Amino acid sequence: MKGTQRIDAALLKSLRRQHCLSQEDLYFACQRRALRLSLATIKRAELGKRVSFRTVREFAAFFSVPPLLLVERAEL
Repeated sequence: MKGTQRIDAALLKSLRRQHCLSQEDLYFACQRRALRLSLATIKRAELGKRVSFRTVREFAAFFSVPPLLLVERAEL
């Protein structure tokens, strides 16, 4: 899967909150794990804007979920 995707913003926010992380905390946690997610990208994804599939994979790696779980159903 290539190009840009819309992440399920509600699911992403839910996963972040389950880990008791603010957007900024998530950014710093990703930096510690060498995951390439900027704070702006995290905010953009949670607003439901399109992001690269690499970004989807980075979120999936952080939350230990399959990447396709994060992609909005309309995008599949």
